[in-house]
Amino acid sequence: MIGDLDGAVVLEMISNIQDDVTEIKKDVKDGKERSQEFERLYIKAYAQVEQSAQSAHKRLDDHEVRLKGLEDSIKKFVEVIQPLVTTNNILKWVGGILGGSIFILIWMIILGQVQLVFR
Repeated sequence: MIGDLDGAVVLEMISNIQDDVTEIKKDVKDGKERSQEFERLYIKAYAQVEQSAQSAHKRLDDHEVRLKGLEDSIKKFVEVIQPLVTTNNILKWVGGILGGSIFILIWMIILGQVQLVFR
């Protein structure tokens, strides 16, 4: 097959092949540079993400401590308020009984069954 080709054609083919090889080398070099740049950017971004994650975990731990403190405070408030709730219930009963007694007294005064005498 080469015997049928002219020398100029062969030289042109060799030149084309050399150009293609040069272009392929350039593409491989560019790909390598892009890959290295991507690797640098990835490492930098990974470090930032790791730092951000550590910061988030620290804030989360701080919130856990604060939440535990608030839960303890709520327990103390419940212990303090419970006697006040009992006192309030007793006062509601006393107030109801006293109010009812006054209402009955006024009703009986209106009906004339009771007289108030002031001296």
